[in-house]
Amino acid sequence: MSMNKNKFDAVIVRAICFLCAVAGIVLRLTENYLPGNQFAYFDVQLTLVVAIFFTALTVISIVDLVRHGGEGDSPTISGVIHNVIVCAVAADTVAFWAISSWAVFPADHLLTPSTILLHGFLPAMIVVDWILFLPHGRFRCYFTPLPLALPALSYSALLIIASGGYVFFEKQFGAYYRRVNYPYAFFEPDAMGGVGAVVGIVALFAIGFFAISVLLWLLDRALSGKKTNKISFYDAKKEKRK
Repeated sequence: MSMNKNKFDAVIVRAICFLCAVAGIVLRLTENYLPGNQFAYFDVQLTLVVAIFFTALTVISIVDLVRHGGEGDSPTISGVIHNVIVCAVAADTVAFWAISSWAVFPADHLLTPSTILLHGFLPAMIVVDWILFLPHGRFRCYFTPLPLALPALSYSALLIIASGGYVFFEKQFGAYYRRVNYPYAFFEPDAMGGVGAVVGIVALFAIGFFAISVLLWLLDRALSGKKTNKISFYDAKKEKRK
């Protein structure tokens, strides 16, 4: 069961998530404060997925509100996919601010309107939607590795593109290199001291993603108020129809 039974509230929050995602992508494309194709960056790719997901979620929430009234559990497309997206957004946000606190960036580089939206307000609204409107206790422990699929697909695509000789942009980074094949400097073997260093960085990111997924699963169980819940999301939908 969800914590908030007001379906109108769910429509408002989910519409805000959709609008923030679209606005964040538009601002990122117009600001162009990062070099190269903006869609090569994982946060923009993930935000595009979020925009599509919350478009569908807002529509089905409105339909459910009209058909079944304003009280009850708000619908979702898939409880598993919903949890995976929330986890990926949370992990990307943590990674962004962790890297930003470690690296030296000018304030106007970090606190742009798109950054505030994509790594601040949007994640907060997505978490609010997850806490209040998604039925809890149905995200199994064996689903926790699934959020790793999103960054794995993104990084695999970057490897394929870079192996083909694509130059992301050209710029001098100290004495290391000029031809940049990746949007992130910590994926460049020449900059990091070899392939082994990059593999270690990728492993750390994977561990971090998985750790946040486990924390999300534990929080999901805590919010459900039950130690175990053997009812699947789709079984619950069938019971609701009855």
